[in-house]
Amino acid sequence: MRFMKCHKCYDIIPTSSKLVVFDTTLQVKKAFFALVANGVRAAPLWESKKQSFVGMLTITDFINILTRYYKSPMVQIYELEEHKIETWRELYLQETFKPLVHISPDAR
Repeated sequence: MRFMKCHKCYDIIPTSSKLVVFDTTLQVKKAFFALVANGVRAAPLWESKKQSFVGMLTITDFINILTRYYKSPMVQIYELEEHKIETWRELYLQETFKPLVHISPDAR
């Protein structure tokens, strides 16, 4: 317990690390390509209107999106090209809602 009181969360972050943050107004397709291009599996979501982090976008989310909109191999998913992360979040949150639990890097 004393260890936790003596150190900040910021102390455990590696000095050289990559963090990708997506605004919820970004298109889902662009977010997927950004995750792949940066070699990360998840990214925090920032909502400008609230000025706060509202969730995480993971590879599993992309699988869920594809399975929801997949109709057949002959039909392309054009509507998905225009979807923004906030649109997907609205649809997804209707089914399940789990608020993002987070702390600041300076927390002890």
